[in-house]
Amino acid sequence: MSQPHPINHYLYFGDKGDARKAGKLLGGEGYAVDVRRGAERRDWLVLAAHVAVPSPETIAHTAAKMEALAASFRGEYDGWEAQVVR
Repeated sequence: MSQPHPINHYLYFGDKGDARKAGKLLGGEGYAVDVRRGAERRDWLVLAAHVAVPSPETIAHTAAKMEALAASFRGEYDGWEAQVVR
């Protein structure tokens, strides 16, 4: 866990415009961003990816930032996942 890992963050929004605004902000911070319809087609997914060492501190800080961003655009942060790096 001491090496950088690709990490994906999942944010959901009810409005396409809000999803795009959130995605633009994350893109400006260096995240690779994909905005698309959610799996159930009722919402919009902002998939924000970056590479970082997934330490507890980094994850806690990033999750808090994602939660605040999602809330500011009437959305929801649904968590993160990291690929295994050997």
